Amino acid sequence: MTAKATALLGRAARLGLAILVQAAACLGPGAAWAAPEMPPFSDNGDSIAVVTGNSRYKQTVPVDDANNDAEAMRSYLVQRLGDGNASVFVLKDATLDGFDRAFGTGRNPQSGRLWLVISRVATR
Repeated sequence: MTAKATALLGRAARLGLAILVQAAACLGPGAAWAAPEMPPFSDNGDSIAVVTGNSRYKQTVPVDDANNDAEAMRSYLVQRLGDGNASVFVLKDATLDGFDRAFGTGRNPQSGRLWLVISRVATR
C-alpha cells in the first residue's frame, strides 16, 4: 500500500470517528436539542465513507429503522462531503459476503470495492 493510500485510510478512520462522536453527542442525554449547523468539510476530495445498516440478525430481533438510519447517514455524509456521492457506500443487511465485496478479504483486500476507490484516489 502506498503512503498516500495509507494516509487516506487514516483520514477515513478519523472522519468515521468524528461522525460517530457527533452522532453519539446528538443521541446522548440532551438529545432534544438540535445539533448546530456545520459547514461542509473544506478538504473533502479524498473522503470515503462506508455506512452499514443491518435490520435482520439471526440471533436477535429485527431492528426496524436500521436501513432508514443508514440512508439518513448517507444523506448527511453526502451533504457534508459535498460532491462525494460516489464515495459514500451503503451496506444494508450485509452478510459476510457483502462485507467481503465492500472491504475485500484478509487474504485479498484488493478484491473489495473500497480498495478500488482508494487506489483511484491515491493515483490522482
